[in-house]
Amino acid sequence: MENTKTVLKNEIHIAGTVVSMRMEERGNCILVIRSNAERQIRNIQLRFYDINQAIIFRVGDHVRIAGHMQNRRTQDAEGNYHSTPTIVGDSIAVSKRRLTQILDESIPEQGGGAQADENWGVLAGIVTSIRTPTDKVTFLNIRIPSGRRDYNCRVTCLGRFQRAAANLKEGENVAVSCYVSVLDDTQRESRQSLVCTDLFSYGESDEAPKAPEEPTESLQPEEEANNDKNESFDPPAVPANPETGVDAFSEKTLQTANSNYEERHSENNPAHVETANAQMQYPFQRAQNNYYEETT
Repeated sequence: MENTKTVLKNEIHIAGTVVSMRMEERGNCILVIRSNAERQIRNIQLRFYDINQAIIFRVGDHVRIAGHMQNRRTQDAEGNYHSTPTIVGDSIAVSKRRLTQILDESIPEQGGGAQADENWGVLAGIVTSIRTPTDKVTFLNIRIPSGRRDYNCRVTCLGRFQRAAANLKEGENVAVSCYVSVLDDTQRESRQSLVCTDLFSYGESDEAPKAPEEPTESLQPEEEANNDKNESFDPPAVPANPETGVDAFSEKTLQTANSNYEERHSENNPAHVETANAQMQYPFQRAQNNYYEETT
């Protein structure tokens, strides 16, 4: 089989309603989005390293998120390291109303009926391993080079895609469409997986298959500059302000985000600001509580 130019993609697209938000000491923001795409309601967890993008939204907002898959290194209480598949949010925006897709004339983009929920992704890279524990499922590991980093993603292939994946060979360049599946009894990232909805092989890649190293991706974008070997670590926690319970870095960032939040909502809907305190806590107050979620 002839070598072909390697096709590389790592995209995850989620649209749905924000149901919870959690701040972490390292400055990460965890969002849980409820999406009813793919004929099933799922609570999908995403991690934002740039909290300024995510913190201006609140529970109940209908949003659209573009992100990518990566493996995040974590350490347990016994000092053992684990690799956790994680969806990282790259951008987030309020969903536009449905009529903006139909009408040519200028109408307000927000308000009205939000566009349909989404839950889909596309991965394209090099097959590094194929595991078929039963005749009903095949686990496909795909390496997606990106600069000095490698994103190693695992896809679960079922039904006719199980047979197609089982017949692949290491070193082939494949493209896979997928959706995020979540077990009903948990919202933990480790319980999320990618399920194949289409698969295509371009043939043998012009790059070596290179076995995956677990874990491979760093926890923070700023760690990348000091991480030539693609190894990662959990940075030590920054001491928190005793009055607020928030570290200095997050406190400054959240204060800026609060200002952005008021500006955003005052421009889009002046009446919203007048009733905001009765409906929600500001992001900085949410960080003090560290976690809140929808109660309705």
